[in-house]
Amino acid sequence: MLNYAKYGLNEGFSPNTIKTKLNIMKSFAYYIKKDFGAITKEDIKEYKDLKRDLKPGASNNILSVIKVFFRWLYKIEEQGKYPEVVDWIKIKPPQQSEIVESDLISFDDVKNILIPACHNFRDKCLIMLMRETGARINEILAANVDDVRIESDRAYIKLLISKQRNSYRFENHHSSIF
Repeated sequence: MLNYAKYGLNEGFSPNTIKTKLNIMKSFAYYIKKDFGAITKEDIKEYKDLKRDLKPGASNNILSVIKVFFRWLYKIEEQGKYPEVVDWIKIKPPQQSEIVESDLISFDDVKNILIPACHNFRDKCLIMLMRETGARINEILAANVDDVRIESDRAYIKLLISKQRNSYRFENHHSSIF
């Protein structure tokens, strides 16, 4: 498994991604109780069936990790090729449901519930940025002063989203909440 972790580092995976992949493979190995070279298609199908109650995204992630692990194990470098033991696994793309405004916390709830619970201006700003951009807290906290641009009545902030730089516009359409 140490060599697989080194492979992940060489492929450019983050330490957290490698840790997640290793944990998936550890759980898989614990359940199967065989050397990886002795694992069969039926073993993997049994494990897949065990995970059938997971959300599709979680199930896809587990199967994808297993599939790539076996490609690494069998030293297959050709893109899109996998050993027979995992070649049958089909990863279904997750269905992305479009987020509509009614899915979001309302501005009134932010103003009347969340903002009063904040004890300082920084926390109020973080709550508003999460509400207005849809970004996660760790994505906002990773921003630097250089990532903010202010133009007349608008502010722009560049956030690290899914390991890529994307730009979000933050416009405060509401009266002051602070």
